[in-house]
Amino acid sequence: MEFDALYADCLKRNRTIERFEGTDTTIAEHLSDLADIVKANKKFEPLKDPSDVSELVKAHVSSLFGEEAANDAAEALKCNVLNTADHHGGLYSAQAFQGDLLFGELLKRMGYKGRYTPLFSLSIVELTNSTYGRGIVSYDSADKRVLLPIQLSKDLNRMVAATKGFDRELIDHAKSLLFKTKEWDFTEDQVKDLKELIERFYEASDVIGRERYADQITLLGERLSREYFTDDDSRRLLYIEMEEITSKLLIKELKDQESIVWHIFFDTKLRKALNEAVTEEGQSLAAILLRGVDEKGRRINIRFNEDGSITGYGNAGKTMEYPADADSLIGLIEKRELLPVMLLDAVILFFERGITLFGGYFQSLYLNDWRNLLVKAFEASGLKEFADHISGYDGSGYISGPVYMLYPTEGGLTPAGPMELIKKHLSADSFEQRMDLKMCDAHRMGLFEIYLDLIPGKEKQDVWYRIISEYVKEKYEKFSI
Repeated sequence: MEFDALYADCLKRNRTIERFEGTDTTIAEHLSDLADIVKANKKFEPLKDPSDVSELVKAHVSSLFGEEAANDAAEALKCNVLNTADHHGGLYSAQAFQGDLLFGELLKRMGYKGRYTPLFSLSIVELTNSTYGRGIVSYDSADKRVLLPIQLSKDLNRMVAATKGFDRELIDHAKSLLFKTKEWDFTEDQVKDLKELIERFYEASDVIGRERYADQITLLGERLSREYFTDDDSRRLLYIEMEEITSKLLIKELKDQESIVWHIFFDTKLRKALNEAVTEEGQSLAAILLRGVDEKGRRINIRFNEDGSITGYGNAGKTMEYPADADSLIGLIEKRELLPVMLLDAVILFFERGITLFGGYFQSLYLNDWRNLLVKAFEASGLKEFADHISGYDGSGYISGPVYMLYPTEGGLTPAGPMELIKKHLSADSFEQRMDLKMCDAHRMGLFEIYLDLIPGKEKQDVWYRIISEYVKEKYEKFSI
């Protein structure tokens, strides 16, 4: 009964989760529905040739992993779909991780035969984000997620994009926390597993020597993914920092007066309409296009004003004016002092290039909300051709949220993340069999992180994690790895 109340509370707060309740739709059928969305979106002639995305991804991946991975990533992009659910750094979030593997399965069912799955992950998020971008997550407890920080608490408000790579000192500090059991409450098994993980992956010379944390995360994600399956080496994960790609495309389009992006930046009528367009969350579209970075790596909220100026709102109420001409903006983007936010990413990748974006249970709602608001803004600005073009795109696809792998702990079951799969491993057959699970059951199994996301801290029930853990052990033990 306690579990039912927790689940019902989440259903009423998110329409994406709710729409599967009471249906018999399986994960396999859902993947087929997602493929149909991609197919429908491909019927529209894109405003921009998407091949430039493939070229940038190929160059980026090649510099980190070599030619095979780069060619695979480019080949995967021919499916015309991206997973944009991940927060860069949140490698260990079980929800995101299982969504990443699910996206790889979608690509395979759409005909992709490569070994590497490219994933676009947001690096404009702070280290404090719910996927725990600052460190490692273990699910080896029926009472809570077990967290080990790599980055220090003084840097929590840094965006991942602006965070320096961890060095030997930070790694030694993280390892020292493992033995402060009174303060950090690690069990002997957790200490052993976390210490081994750090020594195997984090201390590798080419990882620890990287200047940017974002690059370290990309390297770690691929290496961890080699360990998950006992008999299948075709599910390697490439976590590509999305802003590294979209920033370059943004620069290109600031020089192109025929692009939607150019009009967003420099068309005064459209500026006015964007200021008046307000999302379901109460934000103006003009305020969710760019993000600035201050000297400490913290975010600066940027607003495009109706008069053509650009204002930044930083820490402690500090305001600043940004240059509004193309050359100056390009210079700031090149220095990573300005970064595109998800709305601008969606304009560049989805609405201009026709690449379908699948994310989590929030993105599947706000993409179509943004589309509808943009259509109205374009129409109000005399840009009917843009309005007509984007009005048919479907952004309701959803890939990150269902959980279909559980991990046995003392007293219950928990969602399996990377650490758990490295310990237990999974066969290709076992993975395929899980695709017959109903989506509504996968949401119940995934309630750990759904509840964490949807329910504010003060409203959370006591021992909610234990309630979910005991329930899924009773109902879904056959999905344990």
